Order: sequence, then C-alpha cells, then structure tokens
Amino acid sequence: MRYFRVLHNFDAQDGVELTVKKGETVFTAESEVREGWIKVEVLHDPRRRGFVPFNYLRETTESLSREQEEGSRGIGRELGGMSTAPMTRQPSAVPRETSVTFTSGALDYGDKLQNMYGVGASAPSPVSQRSRSAEQSMRRVNENSMTTATKGAVMESLLPSQKVPSSPPSGADPVPERSLLNNPSAIVEAFMKNELHFKQLIRQRQDALAQMRTTVEEAMSELAACKEKNFTLARKLRELDQSVEKERGRWKERIMEEKAYISRSMSSE
Repeated sequence: MRYFRVLHNFDAQDGVELTVKKGETVFTAESEVREGWIKVEVLHDPRRRGFVPFNYLRETTESLSREQEEGSRGIGRELGGMSTAPMTRQPSAVPRETSVTFTSGALDYGDKLQNMYGVGASAPSPVSQRSRSAEQSMRRVNENSMTTATKGAVMESLLPSQKVPSSPPSGADPVPERSLLNNPSAIVEAFMKNELHFKQLIRQRQDALAQMRTTVEEAMSELAACKEKNFTLARKLRELDQSVEKERGRWKERIMEEKAYISRSMSSE
C-alpha cells in the first residue's frame, strides 16, 4: 500500500473520479496506473474513493516506512523466493502497455523519490536491497537484449549483400523473400512507386490549379463585361432623361405660345 500527498486541488468531473484538496493524504486502492489515473482512498475516510490524476500526487515517506516494517516482519518468508518483493515499488504501477525504456525510467524516478523523501527514515532492509538489485539486473538484461536485437536488425537491413548463403542454390526456383529489409530490389521498387504516385499527385494538383486559374479569369472577364454594360446602360439612361427634359421644355413653350395667341385673338375681336 502506497501513501501520497495531494499537491493540487482536483474537482471530480465524473462519478468515478474523486474530489481532493491540497495537503490531504491518500493511499492506493488499486496499484495500477491507468492512462495517468490511479484509484485512491482518502486516509481515515473510506467513503471517499475514486480516481485522481497521478501527477497531482506525491508519494510520502509514510509508505516507505510501512513497506520497510512489513519487509522486516516477513524476512523469513521472503528468503525462499526473491522474485517477489512487496516492500519495493512494484512495476505494476506502470501501465502494462508501456515499453521497457519507460518502465526503467519510472523505476529510476521511484528510486529518486525514495532517496529524496526517505531522509531520516530507517535504513532499508537487506531483503529490500536485494530485491532492488535483482530488479535492476533484470532491467539491464532486458535493455541489453533489446539493444542487441535492434542493432542486428539494422545491420541486416543495411548490409544485405554481405550475407553468405548457407547452401548452394538448387535447380528449383527459390521462395521469394517477402521482407523489405532482406530484399533491396523491393525497397527500390517501393520507392519508385511512391515517387510515381507523388508525381501523379503533383500533376493533378497543377492541373487543378490551372483549371481554377482559368475559371477565375473567365469570371473576371464576365465581371468586366457586366461592368461595361452597366456603364453603358447608365449613360443611356442619363441621355434619355436629358431628352425627356428637353421635350418637356418644348411642350411648355408651345403651350405658352398657344395661350398668348388665344389671348391676342380674343383682345382683337
């Protein structure tokens, strides 16, 4: 069981989450960290239980002292099997889907936390020291094996021509190798196909841009023609207004002349 101190306030947004305040002490209800969340329970309050972000917590020295006490009480039971060590920080706190490199970094970070916050606590028991050394040895072996396998794969992919055939070729056709790492011609063919596909995409893009440019030019020419027609219509409307005004003035003059003629004829009679 691991104890943590809450570093920041957290408000639950879901029913399975737990609202905690800064400074509260919680302990793990489940040892696994699921996608950055860990299920905890507030100390002395069993009703408050739920998931909290793991980066909101900091492990306290209380859990280390409890683990050391449990380890000192179970020395006789642990001497028979060194594969399990309940006093140390279990790797199960790291998600199972993570890689060996991430697990190693998490364990190293746990050791740093133990050294940082374990000042003033009692010295770790021999069982805890032996368990930690065994875990470090297994971690080094896993890292070395992964490094060796990676180097071997890289060398095989980079130097395919230096392979020596184990047996002379027979009369029958050999089975073609499907792995790209062991078939340089397949790699070249794949690159050529990718290059051809890329060139086709570039050509299609250029054609689409040319078509768009042509469409825009046609639209601009139509717009210019519409503007010219609008200008012509406006000019004709102005000329028509002027003609109407002139004709109205002529009719007014004729009416005035008719009135003057009628008045003169009546006065003469």
